[in-house]
Amino acid sequence: MLFKNQYTMLKKANDLSAGTLTADDRLYLEDLCRGLNILTWNCYEIERIRKDLIEIAARCELEGHALQQEVGGDTERFLLELD
Repeated sequence: MLFKNQYTMLKKANDLSAGTLTADDRLYLEDLCRGLNILTWNCYEIERIRKDLIEIAARCELEGHALQQEVGGDTERFLLELD
């Protein structure tokens, strides 16, 4: 019997959840994740942040605005504040 590690399970769950977001939010999420890949090599931490961003994007969708508006629209500044 094969055991999946936490990273693999989290990535799979994130991929499924991200598929439910609007196209604009998915593109912005991908842009943020590319920036995170530049800042760190820790894939597990990136997936944990991605999970939070997916939840924020879902809430934004319910409230009628986009993820990009929620984080301030400045990707570079947002990523630097995470670091």
